[in-house]
Amino acid sequence: METVKRSLSIANEIVSELGEKFTFDEFGREYKQRLYARADDKSLFTVVAERYIESQELQPKTIASYRTAVNWLCKFSSKPKFSLINDGFVRDFITFVKKAYKKEAGRDISENTLRIYLRSLKAIYNEGVRSGMVKGSNPFANIKGQSLNSVRREKTALDDDELGAFLAYQPQNTTERFAKDFFILSLQLSGANLGDILALKNENIVNGEVYFRRRKTRKSGLITVIPFTSVAEEIMRRYGVLNPAKPADYILPYLVNCTTQKSIDNKIHDVIKRINKGLESISKNLHLWKLTTHHARHTYGAHAQSVLSAEQLQKFFGHTSSRTTQTYLQSISRSVRDKNRELLESIVPK
Repeated sequence: METVKRSLSIANEIVSELGEKFTFDEFGREYKQRLYARADDKSLFTVVAERYIESQELQPKTIASYRTAVNWLCKFSSKPKFSLINDGFVRDFITFVKKAYKKEAGRDISENTLRIYLRSLKAIYNEGVRSGMVKGSNPFANIKGQSLNSVRREKTALDDDELGAFLAYQPQNTTERFAKDFFILSLQLSGANLGDILALKNENIVNGEVYFRRRKTRKSGLITVIPFTSVAEEIMRRYGVLNPAKPADYILPYLVNCTTQKSIDNKIHDVIKRINKGLESISKNLHLWKLTTHHARHTYGAHAQSVLSAEQLQKFFGHTSSRTTQTYLQSISRSVRDKNRELLESIVPK
């Protein structure tokens, strides 16, 4: 009722102010601006949702359904904005609801119930379009005709926009900072996995390049050679010590006190677990699927595949078989540079 009173009050104010200059077009523009004004963010989905629900002649059961749908959206994203909602957001939202509902209710949510929620959000999104809060197609409409059981995120590499958002992201704590730095470090080292990165010693850096044998395929004797970019060097120095005078010393300190292969493997596992915890937090804040350290390797492959031939990529990846390399090229992004070093130097945090 308070919302209705406020809406009538706004309308009366505008009519009074316009006087003889009143036109429906001018009234409509001014009304929308004032109605949806909000000090923190006028594009919040929840603001438009409440206005829309109270402006419709809906049955109590329908109102409850709308508000339940909005509550689920707020559980997924604490302050949902129209600018954040796209096809990927909706797919991830569906996955979230199915998982969270099962955890809360102890059973799967029915497809019919989930579709009711999505139709409610679709109607609210359309109101946002009509109100000028957002332009473009309604992403909630894109799941029509699809089985919601099959709606899931299976990407393994960040595309251009997602990578840009990740690089520009400002970590909110030390765990996120650590995770972001090591994800970028893996990217900068041509997708090197974290075990190989943690095992690098000063002797592995020669004339601006990194030479090493992959732990996974070390028995093959294959040497991997990749550029050592300024960004990689900066991150290495932030967490470790680069000292050519001590070639046998680890650059990063994490394996220093490990005396057995088992202790080395355990330490690598612990560091990766810490990184993945931070990546999970970043993923949630950016509305991405759940990132892990391995996605850095896939992301490098996706961005480099049109810059380098399959044979060249095989060498950068340290694969003994070109068939293995192909598994990293399932999710392909367009080329951003024509050489690997130029590509890597273009992938820098904002």
